[in-house]
Amino acid sequence: MLVAEEKQKKPKSVHAGHRLRVKERFFKEGLDHFEPHQVLEMLLFFGVPMKDTNELAHALIDTFGSLYKVLEASSEDLKQVKGVTDHVACLICFCGQLAKRYWVDRCGAGEILDTSQKIGEYVKYRFVGEQNEAVYMVSMDNRRKVLNCTKIASGSVNSADINIRNVIRQALQDNATLVAIAHNHPNGHACPSSADVRTTEMFSRALSVADIHLIDHIVVAEDDFVSMAQSKNWKPLFDPRYAFSDDLAEKRN
Repeated sequence: MLVAEEKQKKPKSVHAGHRLRVKERFFKEGLDHFEPHQVLEMLLFFGVPMKDTNELAHALIDTFGSLYKVLEASSEDLKQVKGVTDHVACLICFCGQLAKRYWVDRCGAGEILDTSQKIGEYVKYRFVGEQNEAVYMVSMDNRRKVLNCTKIASGSVNSADINIRNVIRQALQDNATLVAIAHNHPNGHACPSSADVRTTEMFSRALSVADIHLIDHIVVAEDDFVSMAQSKNWKPLFDPRYAFSDDLAEKRN
């Protein structure tokens, strides 16, 4: 074991002994009982050799406010914190994107998304770390089985340019009969705007020409999301033949 091998080596400093104790604790307990700064402290072991990383871990939490915001921070913002080198910024950014990749891979093609709740849970992790607005399209078959999930646009914080021809081409390439779209409000609330309503109408009309049906538009803000198809104000935008029932409407209205 790694810890046993390290025990055989005489610690060269008090920091080496501390790191060994932290690793032993991790092997025994996992991260469940670690405080956020302790998680970062251990992560920084692998980016800051033979040096106390506790102070830097605290500085990162104090600067960004939480562990997840540290992991979502850009390398430029991270390097504004004293002690964060290019190497440390790369390590933290990698871990943040690895966490996102894990969830995206875990929720891969083949999932059955037969409620808007499932669609929202499926897409929300794709927006982790997105600083700007982005739009994803989930292609499905008649059983609502996921065929593909594609980023179809990315833009500024306030808008995303969507090439509807490319959207239709992608949906046809996926052999989709049903489609859901999702986009984020990076610094706002998960409440659809008037522009979101117009985008929904545009998608619905354009896709219907190819006999592809828009069944939902999910708006994501951090860990929250709203299903337009399950909200009474926007439900009429969607073809009732493809409606599904879940409790999102009750939660949002």
